[in-house]
Amino acid sequence: MVTGGWYGVWADGVNVRDINEGNCIHAPSTSNCPTVLGRINSWDEVLVYCQIPGQSVGGHPYWLMVQPRGWTKYGILSSYYVENSTTWIDGVPGLNGCVI
Repeated sequence: MVTGGWYGVWADGVNVRDINEGNCIHAPSTSNCPTVLGRINSWDEVLVYCQIPGQSVGGHPYWLMVQPRGWTKYGILSSYYVENSTTWIDGVPGLNGCVI
């Protein structure tokens, strides 16, 4: 699988949400992905699998399917909280690349 690699998170208490419920994978948002699997902090890193257009958070219109370092589960979070200079992460696939 092609991934974007490991990225840092810049905020504390960031929700990692369940991507497998409801319409979450097709239209990620806080309401479409209500279940929080856990929270990560500014010293954590996530392995990014893909990015999906969804609810804009802080001007960032993409959500990322991620696996936080040390977790056995994967989930979804807004790209707003991941350290990157743009809203789209180059080299990371879009929705068609969202396969585990």
